[in-house]
Amino acid sequence: MSLRRLYKNSRGFTLIEVLVAVLILSVGLLGLAGLQARALQSTGGSLMRTFANQHVYDILDRMRANWDYADDYVVAIGDDLSTSTVTGLPLEDLQAWKEALKQMPGPGDGSIAVVGTRPVIDVAITVQWLESGVTEQLQVESRL
Repeated sequence: MSLRRLYKNSRGFTLIEVLVAVLILSVGLLGLAGLQARALQSTGGSLMRTFANQHVYDILDRMRANWDYADDYVVAIGDDLSTSTVTGLPLEDLQAWKEALKQMPGPGDGSIAVVGTRPVIDVAITVQWLESGVTEQLQVESRL
């Protein structure tokens, strides 16, 4: 086989083949970018739920530490504590808790409902926050 005949049979890639390869590669990379964006969004939601859980257990611990006045830890979402009739340590705990909820990455708020009397006190705590333009919430019920 002569060198000239080998040269005629091997032409290389055509422009269409190169364009198709670039198109396939770009579609694959766009898919990976979408996957990455979705993973970041899920991670953000998980982080917000973790913050909400921490704040719920923070106020539960405060209520357990001040068990004699657990009935005073009643607050609704949007309540202004400056006009509250609650005084003393329960008021300080609620103010600190509400302020911590406002400091969440998606501004939050919370409510506490106390049901029952001593020795059995049931508590329902709701924490809500804004995530991607949608209001999310976490509800926890516990017995003190």
